[in-house]
Amino acid sequence: MSVLDRYGEGWIEDDQLLIFLKDLSNIEIGGNRIYDGQGTHFMQNPNEFLDMLHFLLRMKFEFNFSFTRFLEFGWSAGISHTIISKVLKFSESVAIDLVVPSGINTGTFFANLRFKNLTFIANDSTSEFTLNKLKLLAPFDFVFIDGGHDFLTARSDFESALKVVGEKGIIALHDIYAIAPCEVDKLWAEIKSEYCTYEFYDSTQTIKYGIGLVAIGVENEFLQMNKASFRCK
Repeated sequence: MSVLDRYGEGWIEDDQLLIFLKDLSNIEIGGNRIYDGQGTHFMQNPNEFLDMLHFLLRMKFEFNFSFTRFLEFGWSAGISHTIISKVLKFSESVAIDLVVPSGINTGTFFANLRFKNLTFIANDSTSEFTLNKLKLLAPFDFVFIDGGHDFLTARSDFESALKVVGEKGIIALHDIYAIAPCEVDKLWAEIKSEYCTYEFYDSTQTIKYGIGLVAIGVENEFLQMNKASFRCK
């Protein structure tokens, strides 16, 4: 059984999983790899991503939160989607991406399409076509937003997520502290003033990311996590 499978079963091994994530990630974001231009690297800060997974598993095991259906805005090469799916063991998942043919390793892209009950929407996340499809596939327990990073696209994706997340659900946003030209930080500032949120941020790395979680119908559970990084309006 792999470290991802063990982690998902609640056999928490943070040290082992952190090594695994670091070996996938580039040095500039806290990993162990040198950027090689092959497009096979994991584009997440290992510490932030591990903390998020640990948080979500606590929601599952301590509060009986059901992770059944997963939606991701921004597939890229699919590495994040695969890791999240393996740990949380979703029955179904949906991914949206324009699939721009640059900077992504095609072998990695196709490999991560496999072994999932996955619906892939190769379209603009803000298009009417995509939004209508999401309504048909909803609701979702967990939504991960890591698509367009300009303010209007990020806000549109968040508003779309609000429409398709279940009565009890969690929405995650990546790059909440990334520097310009990324504008997700502006959106995150607005979200924190309106919703119960939780965030993971490693400020020590050259390239800044940050992950924010938004509670939908599970505000009490977020508060009971008892960590200084939560905020409620």
